[in-house]
This record gives sequence, structure tokens and C-alpha cells, in this order.
Amino acid sequence: MFEKRKLSRVLFCTDAEIKNSSYEYKGQVTDLSLKSAFIKTSSLEMLQERDPIRLKLLMSGVSTNSYIEIEGEIQRLDDEGIAVKFNSMDIDSFIYLKNIVAYNDGDHQKIVAEYLEL
Repeated sequence: MFEKRKLSRVLFCTDAEIKNSSYEYKGQVTDLSLKSAFIKTSSLEMLQERDPIRLKLLMSGVSTNSYIEIEGEIQRLDDEGIAVKFNSMDIDSFIYLKNIVAYNDGDHQKIVAEYLEL
């Protein structure tokens, strides 16, 4: 079977805010790659595939709260939530995301190689 995914995905849980042109939704990220994420949410009304969204991944630390902000689009909706493809983010958000994926994957060199292929 042909595997469409070319980037490593890691299990990673954090809160997320999803905004489209009219609404804001809350959800929980369950897995993550350098170019996409799956977000569990029961708030699926008014969302459709290919809708542009702004995604905020909320990162809580011991001494700081920070976030990753991403422009993306909905790739898939199902009963569990939404799959989001990342289209753009600022460099600080991307570096933070790359470090999260590398740390949780355990193979930093592989993640750097994937980054270089983007």
C-alpha cells in the first residue's frame, strides 16, 4: 500500500485553538509532524475540508506559557476531529515545532533531514 506521509509523526498532546473566518473552536492535538496535525474536537459545525484556518498550539511550561501559531487548511474531518495541513508559520514557531517533533521522535538527525527536504 502506498503511504502518502513522508514526514515523521509523533504522539503529542496539547491544547489548541482553531479559528476560521467566523468562529473559534477548542481542541486537543493528538499527533504532530512538521507539516500537519490531528486535533480532537467535538466542535465540527461550520468547518469543511479545505477551509483556511489559523491554529494556535498552546504550550505550557513550568515557568512560561507560549504557543505556536500556524496558518493552515483542513485536510480531513471525521467523528474524532480534524486533520490540518500547515501552510505557513513564522520562523520562531517553526523552530519550536521542529524541536518538539525531534524531541518526541528521538531521532534528531532524521527530523533535520526531513526539514531540509521541505
